[in-house]
Amino acid sequence: RSCLGPHRRLSLGTKPPAPPSHAMAPKLLSAVALCGASLASALTFQASVTPVEKVIQLLGRLQEEVTAEGAKEAAEYDKFACFCKEQVDAKTYAIERSEEKIEEMTAEIEKLGTEITELDTAVVELGTRIEELKTEITTEEDARKVEHDDYLVADKNVTEAIEAVDAAMKTLRASKSKLSLSQAGRGQLAQVAEKVRLSEVSGKERALAVLASAQAPGEPAAYKYQSNDIIAILQDLRKSFTADKKAADESEFEAKSTSEKKVLGLANEQKFKEASKLEKEELSAEKSAQKSALEKDKGDETAAKEADDAFRTELTEQCKTKAEEW
Repeated sequence: RSCLGPHRRLSLGTKPPAPPSHAMAPKLLSAVALCGASLASALTFQASVTPVEKVIQLLGRLQEEVTAEGAKEAAEYDKFACFCKEQVDAKTYAIERSEEKIEEMTAEIEKLGTEITELDTAVVELGTRIEELKTEITTEEDARKVEHDDYLVADKNVTEAIEAVDAAMKTLRASKSKLSLSQAGRGQLAQVAEKVRLSEVSGKERALAVLASAQAPGEPAAYKYQSNDIIAILQDLRKSFTADKKAADESEFEAKSTSEKKVLGLANEQKFKEASKLEKEELSAEKSAQKSALEKDKGDETAAKEADDAFRTELTEQCKTKAEEW
């Protein structure tokens, strides 16, 4: 059975040529001439066979030959037409499959492009935030250092003030039975007065006034009276200095703890952002590689499709031409 179906037509938009028997007219004339010659010879050598019978025999053989040659030519035409149809169908199918693949790859490339852009944008934002965190950490650490240095200076002053008060009280208690305060005692009171001036201790003005009067020389009775007052002032100063030191120590501890927690939180955020940034960079690179591979495959598939399309076009033209020549 012909691949062209019962009507034996090409799928290329052309009709098959006229039936092969029309093309056999010259051959038929030659066969008739041959038949005439054979008939004459037969009449000469075989008188027993009538002329009518001989003609019938020769025409029968001629019909068989013509039919055989027509069938052969028709088979060749069918073979050629089938070849054209099969090739065109195959290329059409290949082109359709290429178009499907190209469409799928185009969609995937666009999807990857969007994902890569989102990842790269996130990487930039993470990088910016990481730099901000580094700055915040440095700023906090610098501020904490300044704060701690101030605390150390204040703590040194208040510690020395307490030590000076203790020394002065010891000297005053030892000299209560004496008529006047020694030069060493006056010097110790002067140190206490200096520490008071540098502090913000409560009762500062009164303490300075008492200490100033105690440093001036006076009557023994007056000194004896003042020594008790001075000792009381020194005791109050010690309580105030001690309370200030305790408050400063607690404030320093709280400030140190708060700063360390803040720096730790910023450092943890920085660590998390850096890990996330690295992950997104790696994922972006992976998707970029996939996108590049797909773009290459798409280019190869497009080239193959164009080659198939060109082949199909050329084949269609060639088959039409051959069909018309047949």
